[in-house]
Amino acid sequence: MKNIIIIHQYFVKPDQAGAHRVYSHAMNLSKDGFNVVVVTCDANDSQKELWTEEKLNKNLTVFRLKNNGYFHGKQASNNERFSSFLRFSFLSFFKIFFMKKDIIYATSTPLTVAIPALIFKIFFGKKYIFEVRDLWPDVPVSLGYLKNKFLVFLAYSLEYFAYFFASAIIVVSPGMKDEIRLKGFKNKKIFTVENGCDDFFQTEKNKTKENFGLNENILKKDIVVYIGSITANYGIEYILHLAKSMLELSKDVVFLVAGGGYMKDEMISEAENLNILNKNFFYLGSIAKEKVPKLYSLSKLSICVVRDRPEIQKYAVNNKFFDSIASGTPICTNFDSFQTDIAKKNDFCVFIKDLDMQDAAKKVLEYINNEDWLMEASGKARSVALNQFNRAKQSKKIIEIINGI
Repeated sequence: MKNIIIIHQYFVKPDQAGAHRVYSHAMNLSKDGFNVVVVTCDANDSQKELWTEEKLNKNLTVFRLKNNGYFHGKQASNNERFSSFLRFSFLSFFKIFFMKKDIIYATSTPLTVAIPALIFKIFFGKKYIFEVRDLWPDVPVSLGYLKNKFLVFLAYSLEYFAYFFASAIIVVSPGMKDEIRLKGFKNKKIFTVENGCDDFFQTEKNKTKENFGLNENILKKDIVVYIGSITANYGIEYILHLAKSMLELSKDVVFLVAGGGYMKDEMISEAENLNILNKNFFYLGSIAKEKVPKLYSLSKLSICVVRDRPEIQKYAVNNKFFDSIASGTPICTNFDSFQTDIAKKNDFCVFIKDLDMQDAAKKVLEYINNEDWLMEASGKARSVALNQFNRAKQSKKIIEIINGI
């Protein structure tokens, strides 16, 4: 039995809010006979012990590190974030030092998860797979989050060594693979394993309905849903102004937002300023992953947008895209990506890039009122989820990669 150590700072389970790609693959690996240990952080500030241990099944154990003030989604300075990243990396190294490990699976972001994997590779000869879910440090540097020249040099050096010493690299989009090749790793084993779709999205959405605290009058309206991080990069300001323009066109369309993030309070304040809060714009708070299918089941469209910055849009991978199509919910998006190409090709996409807010709202309303399109688009989205992005098939691909190094 191979021993796999997964280093992932933001590991969440279905009863928690957030992306659970790593949870799904860890579960599938453990069921396939691997002994899997996940080293991660607490999801918030509630943990009292430095480390906790949780056994998810006989082959899967999760160790969580107590946060030191900062946790994912909390508003914090860059120094607080970087301090958190480094603290997790070095304490993780000591935590797994005496564990049995055949392969280390380091999944970013942040990029610093590569540090313990690199140490074990260079000094102890342990193989590792480096999974890239966002191109760091390219994005933080281009957005101005990382400005210090010495730190920029260290970040790019860490990126280079993370790629160089990895036995294999896994990326979540074809564009990322091309970008890493351009960085000088033409002969490296690089595999694309996109984010996937879970079957429980269909089984859960058909169970007892939930109203999420909304009254019946709201639930009878046409719902556009956003489920994800409430941050500038994920276009929350765009959604606010789209909702404002929609209210001027129709009282029958409402926007529901669920998630957490450092812009939550700012979003609520701006919604009040635009006079849309609790009129056609409703904030539901964070919801557990296992409840996400129930929210999609109420919705006509899922909105997947990002901030209007080329460095963000170029390789943006929206988890909400995969959750949307898993539930059979057509998407509305404002940027080009491999996901958008798939949605447009299969005709389950409302594409509103480069439209002003009024025209974007008109286009969204046109599609929402087209019941025939909604029904056909739902079936096409679900078909793509089953045939192209089945999570179990993707886990098998990861198993093949592990067995091949």
